[in-house]
Amino acid sequence: GINAEYMGLEEHIHLQKQYGIPILDGLISGGISSGNITELVGKASTYKTQICHYIAMGATLKDTTVLYFDTTNSFSTRRLIDSYTSLQPTTDNSQPTPSPALQQSLSAIRNCPVHSATELMKSLNQINIRISKAHTSIEASEDSVEELDFWGRLGVIVIDSLTSLITPILGNSTQGQVMLSSISRCLRNLAVDYNIAVVVTNYLVADRGSSNHRPAMGISWSYVPSWSILLSTPETSQTMEFVAEVIKSPMTSVRQSAVCILPK
Repeated sequence: GINAEYMGLEEHIHLQKQYGIPILDGLISGGISSGNITELVGKASTYKTQICHYIAMGATLKDTTVLYFDTTNSFSTRRLIDSYTSLQPTTDNSQPTPSPALQQSLSAIRNCPVHSATELMKSLNQINIRISKAHTSIEASEDSVEELDFWGRLGVIVIDSLTSLITPILGNSTQGQVMLSSISRCLRNLAVDYNIAVVVTNYLVADRGSSNHRPAMGISWSYVPSWSILLSTPETSQTMEFVAEVIKSPMTSVRQSAVCILPK
């Protein structure tokens, strides 16, 4: 029945590793969780990329590695260091060289610039191969111990942003829809099969014939994420302040929102 299904879902989520950021934990049942796809959607300058950096750095503090697909040249080591400082406030990062703990976290995040949907699809297919190799014996693999360790501990995949790769080929052609379906299927399989937290950013675009805005990747994509979080900035916002609204959730159909401030 419905109650049994809900209890099963609740238990499943409880057992997941969670890569939460404090400002969103209350809205999304404890944080960005493994085994799910989470979408951050918003206009420009709504802190999507900053949040992605924060999630990536937070994951490394849970002994997890991160694959960060950067499609807009927005990946920044400086942002990662700032995120680390806010997560570890007692750390002194004023020294010329990063501390060993910070260096370890930075090395656990691998930046992968991609510039086309085809290139992303090839990379996602390679992840399956890499993780499978990491789960075989070291003697049977040609990869280094460090490489096997990275793929064996992979827990988060960030794509910032998927929209910039998909939108140019969507249009009215079937090619774009086929590619989006293939990428969606691959992301879902990676999340479920390897218990990975997948985080994707999506833009808002103007809706034809109205003053409203809608997520750029369309209706077919809207069924893919387990969680969809709409980000916006108040008209009289302070620095690093934004509104987060859960517009899709596996837990409830009620839309919830909160004003958040990204830790400095």
